[in-house]
This record gives sequence, C-alpha cells and structure tokens, in this order.
Amino acid sequence: MVVFGLPSSGVSSTANTIVGEKLFLDGVSLDVTTKKCQMERCLRFGYVLHVVDTPGFVFDKKMRTAEELFPGLKESIMLMPPGPHIVLVVLPLDRTNEDLHHMIHCLKCFENLSRHVIVILTKIDETGQDRVGLKNKIYESENLRELLEFCGKRVVLFDNTSKSENQVRELLDVVVKENMSECFTTDYFSHKTNKSLESVLQVYENSKKSVSERIFGSFGFGK
Repeated sequence: MVVFGLPSSGVSSTANTIVGEKLFLDGVSLDVTTKKCQMERCLRFGYVLHVVDTPGFVFDKKMRTAEELFPGLKESIMLMPPGPHIVLVVLPLDRTNEDLHHMIHCLKCFENLSRHVIVILTKIDETGQDRVGLKNKIYESENLRELLEFCGKRVVLFDNTSKSENQVRELLDVVVKENMSECFTTDYFSHKTNKSLESVLQVYENSKKSVSERIFGSFGFGK
C-alpha cells in the first residue's frame, strides 16, 4: 500500500501507525519533509504488508504530466512491481481546502484509480468527538462530498497519537471487504491521463488568475 497526501498531512506518521513502529521519519520527531519514497515490510494481524511512504502532492506550474505531479506514485510502482494494490490518501480533518479539491481533481485524471483509494482522515483526537458521531458528520459533509464519491466512501479515521491497534484492524478489514486485489500499474501513467491533467490544470490556473484579477482590480491595479 502507498501512503500519499498533501504536505504536512501526517503521511509519514500514518505510515508509522500502520507498520506499528517508527520506521519512517515524521514531523513529530524531526522538522523534516519526505523527499523520496521509502518502503518497509511488516507483519500485521496475519497479513504481510509492504508500506510505501511518499512525498506530498505539490502543485507547480512547471509540472504538467502525471510523472511530474505524482513522482511518488510512479516510484512506488517501481518499488513493488507490478504495482501497489492500495493508495491511501491521507487528509487531516482541518485541511479540507482548495488544495484538497485540486489534488482530487488531478487524481481523477487517472482512469479507474478510485478503485484503489482509501481515505485516511487524521487528527481526529483534536475534535473531541467519538468516532461514530464524527464519521456520520463526515458522510454528511458537503465539503467532503467530492472526496467521498471519489473513494467510494472508503474512509478510516486515524489518531496517530493513539496506541490503539483497532484503527489499523479497521483499515485491513476495509481492504479485505472491498477485495482490493488489482494493482496500480505504470499503465495508469498514460497519454490519456496527461491530456486529462492538462485540462484540469488549465481550469485551475484560470480560476487562480480570475481571483487575482478581482483582488487587484478592486484596488485599481491592472487597469
């Protein structure tokens, strides 16, 4: 499984929670940002897992292809050929902003990628709510609707400060229940994917430009 998300979302901490020990450097112990993929193998509840920690999703105007925008996903395929079965998209509950929606729009460009995705929502310890009530609110959230549709409502709540193993068991239960046995392969990095990304990136850049023009225009600039 590949652990992926926006920068500073707790991707490495989540990977450590899954493997059950600190094998990946995270921002809790060090002021670091994951720069390259790292894979670790572990035995958890009778299952042999290969877990890959990846750099976060960063948008740069110079990046135009799937390989440039998602180097971690591409490298993970090289680390565990023919490819991983599961892509865990990590998201803190306090980070449901424009960056998230842009990342989801880009991920949608990979045809059928959604069948591999499970969403891990982190920082639930900061909400002060029980898991059942919190999950119900998440499923009803309009702001998360697009994300929930993309992942088929496969959502697991994680508290990376907790010693409880139940959240990892729940994650593995979802994997088994959904029979997620197909691989995410290099075939996903296709010309068709890049063409779809081109359209998404153009819409994103146009929206940014429009917002900028409205802001500066209101102050009399650019006229």
